[in-house]
Amino acid sequence: MTKRFYALALYLVKGVGPIFYKKLVDYFKSPEEVFKVRVQDLTQIVPRNVAEAISHFNFKEAERQWGKAENIGAHVIWCGDDYYPDALKNYDFSPPVLFVIGKEKYINFNAIAVVGTRKCTIYGKKVAYDFSFALAKSGFNIISGGARGIDTQAHKGAIDAGGNTFAILGTGLDIVYPPENRYIFEEIKEKGALISEFPFGTPPLKENFPKRNRIIAALSRGILVVEAGTKSGALLTAQWGLETGKEIYVVPGPITSPTSKGTNELIKKGAKPVTSPVDIIADYGFITPKQEKERITSMNEDETRIYNILDYVNPLHLDELCERLEIPVTDLLPKLLKMEMKGVITQLPGKFYVRSK
Repeated sequence: MTKRFYALALYLVKGVGPIFYKKLVDYFKSPEEVFKVRVQDLTQIVPRNVAEAISHFNFKEAERQWGKAENIGAHVIWCGDDYYPDALKNYDFSPPVLFVIGKEKYINFNAIAVVGTRKCTIYGKKVAYDFSFALAKSGFNIISGGARGIDTQAHKGAIDAGGNTFAILGTGLDIVYPPENRYIFEEIKEKGALISEFPFGTPPLKENFPKRNRIIAALSRGILVVEAGTKSGALLTAQWGLETGKEIYVVPGPITSPTSKGTNELIKKGAKPVTSPVDIIADYGFITPKQEKERITSMNEDETRIYNILDYVNPLHLDELCERLEIPVTDLLPKLLKMEMKGVITQLPGKFYVRSK
């Protein structure tokens, strides 16, 4: 069995939460090794009842979950994986394992969360769609919760813009909730990913959604709240965002509208009011059409071809660039270096490249 399988098995052990999980793996070096040690050794890290649960764990459930993942084309990624989001690694609440269908390698890159009430107005639907469309066109990934209302419009806007969008679910990946979003979820698999911390078969329990909200907040660079009542889950997402140091953006609404009471309160507490997607884009290095044109005219034909494959948000690895350009790495590297010196592209750790802002 693979390391990911044992990572999943440890995640399924009753009593092993995020803190115990990370302590066990840090101490015993790998999830597989945790299952090999004696109960008395485990009790150095966890209470005896948890140590006993690990020692007597029935791997059939892990095998069932693993088989389910394979059947529906999902991936199990854990906190020791390259694809596990960097944005989650520094929080005690972060789930050690995520279940993903789609483009897991893009989860790490620039994202704006767009959230709001399920019972939104026509105004809220239009704003959520329009903002998400514009942000996705500018290269941002759009993260939301896959729920009715604002979440749905956020995903639709990103999809129609040809961008990437990620739905953080409060159920297992095999549970379609809400059921009317089945078609949208299929599109999200192609345009981004469905992500859950919950094992397959987990129903839409009420307590799952606040947990889901903290993941939305942690994965995003900023959070846009479109419409929210005073008890909306979107306010919890905004609170998690504040606690994790994220910028909170809010679309102002009519003071007489119940769906704007929560958002207007956020503005009174210091959230940034926005009336255009440019208000958000400008905070992250907006490139004007004039600047874009000047960059393109400064490059030769080969450099322009490379530049057109890259974008501002989703880095491409050197190997993928070579494959898409059909250029040997020995020929491509000098071109990339020259473009870096011109300031039009940036190399990120791990031999990833993006357009410079």
